[in-house]
Amino acid sequence: MSTSQPPPAATRLLEHLYCRPNNESLMGDLFEEYCQGRSRVWYWKEVAEAIALGLCQELADHPVLAVRAIALAWAARYVYVYSLARIAFTHVSPWAALQWLWWISLRPVGLIEMFWWATDSAVCLLVGWTVARCHRASRIAMVLVTAISIFLCQVREIPWIWFHAKNAFTNARFLPYLVTDFVALILPSLCVLVGGLWDVLPKRDFANNLP
Repeated sequence: MSTSQPPPAATRLLEHLYCRPNNESLMGDLFEEYCQGRSRVWYWKEVAEAIALGLCQELADHPVLAVRAIALAWAARYVYVYSLARIAFTHVSPWAALQWLWWISLRPVGLIEMFWWATDSAVCLLVGWTVARCHRASRIAMVLVTAISIFLCQVREIPWIWFHAKNAFTNARFLPYLVTDFVALILPSLCVLVGGLWDVLPKRDFANNLP
């Protein structure tokens, strides 16, 4: 029998992202299996499958809530990205001046880019928080499906990631563009998760209770 502990990162993900009510029972079963000699790869696979299956079951039980959560999130994103942000960045003269300075001197990561990331992150945090508050009974599943929907939209960055990654091997000037692409891919959905699950994380702390 193995005396080592299972991967703590995988355990954390399971305790915070598993949507069904038998969280502690499942964690105990996986822990026992791991102590019987299962590998770390097996443990990670089981955690990923449990989270995915739990989410699918929750969405099957509450399809209308899932649609409402996604619609709420994208309505907020649409208002910000295609209304407020577009006006601020293209029609307000102070921002136009800053945008001009960014294009001529600080590309690809400059003042405007950082301001965009900051404001967009704040919007995504608020989206996650709102979705969680409007779907308290199924908050983990609703926040997860909202974050996934936003991530799937951001996968349009993958061709650029591939292009800049390939060129970064021969030309270091492509590295900032590669970093920018990764941030655009990951940051919005990550902020939704943090905003939606922030006050749950300290409370669902079962890892230290494992035998």
